[in-house]
Order: sequence, then C-alpha cells, then structure tokens
Amino acid sequence: MDQTELAPGTTAREAAFGRRDRNDALVREMKSNSPDGIAATKLQGRRPQTRSGYRLLDDRILEFGLQFLDQELSKPLLSGLAKYRALVAAAQETLDDPRKAEVLVTLIDPHEITSTHSPYVAVEIDNAEVARIAFELSMVFDLFQTAVAIRRGAIESVICEACSLDITLSLTGWQPPLIHRKVQLPVRLPVHPPQTIPLPGRT
Repeated sequence: MDQTELAPGTTAREAAFGRRDRNDALVREMKSNSPDGIAATKLQGRRPQTRSGYRLLDDRILEFGLQFLDQELSKPLLSGLAKYRALVAAAQETLDDPRKAEVLVTLIDPHEITSTHSPYVAVEIDNAEVARIAFELSMVFDLFQTAVAIRRGAIESVICEACSLDITLSLTGWQPPLIHRKVQLPVRLPVHPPQTIPLPGRT
C-alpha cells in the first residue's frame, strides 16, 4: 500500500474524520449518543431556560467539545516515540558527527502509544463560571514497522508501514462515546518544526 503523506500540522480530526466532515454532521452524531439535558442537569436552580434554550446550549457545548480534536496529530505521537533508546542513540550520532546528515531508525516491534486528555467546557453567566462539562479524549496509535528519520538530533519525519489511529471523545461518566473513529494510516508524517530528542547531559 502506498504511503499517504500527511501535511504538516494535520489535526487528529482531519486524520480520523477527513476534511469534508462538517461541524453540523459531526455534532448530530455526537448528539445522538449524548444524554438528554447536558446543560439542564448542570444548571438546575440557575436561571431556568426554555427547552429550546437548553437544546441550543447543548448544541453549543458539543460544538466546543468537537474542537478538542483540533490538536496537531504529531504531538501525542512524538511524545511516545521520543522515549525509545534507539532514537536517543541516533540523535547523539547525528550531533556528534556532522557528516551524518540523516539517520533512519527502524522500530521493529509493534507498539502502542496512548494519549489521554480531560478537557472541559465552562458555562458562564455574567462572566462567572456556573457549570463545567467534562470530556474525555483518547487517541491510541498502533504502530507496526515504524521508522523515524533523525537529523541534527531531532525527529524530522515518521514513516509507518501500518498505523491505526483510534480516537474516542466522551462525556465523563457517560457511555456510549459521543464520537469514535478507527482509521488505518500508512503514512509519512513530516514534523515541523523537527522534534528535538532530549539527551542526557545536554540542555
């Protein structure tokens, strides 16, 4: 299978859902999996709203929640990769020997990188926070036969023969997930700017 080169700055949302999925379609999917009265439950006793007002507020909360997927995909992936000793050794080699323009490190063993986040949407009235709706975002990378190109002590690109990305966005304490996708991504992912690999004794 040919590699797909993701553009620098590709977000988790673009990778899992594509660039064509509109906000309203994704929010409808999230709404079908959400409990009734997200806002009403949190705002009991505080400025009662009409049913239509609560529904509108629920839509806005889900729209804000969708924005949690707009983080750059390379950041959680690289945070997991940078721990490998082979990468540290290659980074040292490219710094010690200027003739080593680029070193390609192949990570043979399949490995999984999990990135979890606990973002929230705050509801404010008169500039005061009155409620907080907590979300859970999970991104799981399953990597096989992965290679990393290193130049001058930094990761410049990640090449995966097979990479699956599993993304789940949930409301804390509620099942099923609001939205979930698992996609296959045989990719070359450029890293801009290159991700420096921390080396012992270097600052």
